[in-house]
Amino acid sequence: MLKQDILVSSELQNILAFRVPGMAPSSGTSSNSGQTLRGRKALIMIDGVPQSTPLRNGQLGIRSIDARTRVQLGASSKFSAVKFEDTPGYRFDASIDGAVDKFSYVLSGAIEETGLQRDSEGDVIGLKYGLSESKSKNLFTKLGDAFDEEKYLQ
Repeated sequence: MLKQDILVSSELQNILAFRVPGMAPSSGTSSNSGQTLRGRKALIMIDGVPQSTPLRNGQLGIRSIDARTRVQLGASSKFSAVKFEDTPGYRFDASIDGAVDKFSYVLSGAIEETGLQRDSEGDVIGLKYGLSESKSKNLFTKLGDAFDEEKYLQ
């Protein structure tokens, strides 16, 4: 299901809000502000490494994670049809993962620029910790080697 959902939206926090029971959607489309899991802030982890903690502002934790698929190349754009000025944005992403014998790999990257976000009347949306008018680059690499059935280095 995630493979199909990612074709419609690259925003993982919104996809998860629809698919995960108990996950409340964020208060804005470009941030995780207000997003909770059963009423509490979720701890975001990648391969057991915390990406957000109660000690650090983690409101953009899920938003900054790119969902990975087997092989993917993508390009998309966003803009306000009501008032075009300053709103265009784009996203380019690519990822590949697989294995050769006992060696596994994941390579993923994304570049995104978000334009000014506006509501249906053309007014600027004010978001706390939002990603309006922002640029982001995400790079992810993971390598693994299975020495035998009991030993695996990642």
